[in-house]
Amino acid sequence: MGRAFNEKEKEQIKHRLLDAGRELFTQYGLKKTSVEEITKKAGISKGAFYSFYSMKELLLWDIFNSFEEAYRENVMQMFTQVPLTRRILTEFLYQMYIIVEEEPLFKKFLNGSDYADLLQVLPEETVAEHLEGDSDFSISLIQGLKNAGVSLPSDIETTAAMIRSMFFISLHKAEIGDGYDEGVRLLCELTAAGFGFQEDK
Repeated sequence: MGRAFNEKEKEQIKHRLLDAGRELFTQYGLKKTSVEEITKKAGISKGAFYSFYSMKELLLWDIFNSFEEAYRENVMQMFTQVPLTRRILTEFLYQMYIIVEEEPLFKKFLNGSDYADLLQVLPEETVAEHLEGDSDFSISLIQGLKNAGVSLPSDIETTAAMIRSMFFISLHKAEIGDGYDEGVRLLCELTAAGFGFQEDK
């Protein structure tokens, strides 16, 4: 049995695992990336890996979550630092798609079968917890709009569900085909037009 790690060592190893996993998953995908390759890249033993994660899919999920946490912080800053207008909301919605195009890991997984495979392997409670977090975040954003005097196209929960559903369109870019980018832009504009801003009064 290997020695126990102190808290500082745990933090350092976790950071190395996230970095190594992000690089390898981006380059090779889920199926072609092994735990052995991850541990070699991170400079730790396989035993140490399994003291943090029971399977590589949970590491990948943590990488997704860490990226999403940073994204949420950026979104919240945008919503609190600038006066919202229809144009700004349109741009915000459009960025939900741009992030997939600019983030190599997201682009690789959301445009292939690895994402669906990942969801099948992960524990149901892990996925459910993540989806609940997405829902809570979306609702908090919509509640912020309402508090700022913006008229919503429907109740808070329904409006939040509409915003969340837009993100999942990126999973079907290949099926949508030609006109995807222009269609997404138009969808963002039409969605933002459903809100009533002070500028409209």
